Amino acid sequence: MNTDGAGNARDWQAMMMVNAIAPYQLGQALLPRLVGTKGKAVAISSGMASIGDNGGGWVPYRTSKAALNMAWSCLALEARPRGVTAVVLSPGWVKTRMGGSGAEITSEQSVSDMRALIDRLTIEDSGRFLRRNGSELPW
Repeated sequence: MNTDGAGNARDWQAMMMVNAIAPYQLGQALLPRLVGTKGKAVAISSGMASIGDNGGGWVPYRTSKAALNMAWSCLALEARPRGVTAVVLSPGWVKTRMGGSGAEITSEQSVSDMRALIDRLTIEDSGRFLRRNGSELPW
């Protein structure tokens, strides 16, 4: 019995659209407006998207966020020569409906940490997959 949702192709497909395809299309559409502004394009991914640190389970979620990472990596290749920083951030294990009450941090702490990190990002960071504290995640 498959309990991680991978057995329902339509739900998996919808997750791919929401977590990978739509964010990439939005980033692609906004890229011209960021050029010349030293803008930053940030996608919110997940540590669960790391292939190098795969803990198994949650296959639709993991694959949709890994797809987002690849798409955003492609966007970063296009953005960097145009002066736009594009990174993928993991917010951490957050106390939300999905993360549950046993998660490590509140959504307020996660957002505060990510905002501080975004403020510090430079063009040299473009194309990186980062935790909210700025440390690198394995792809």
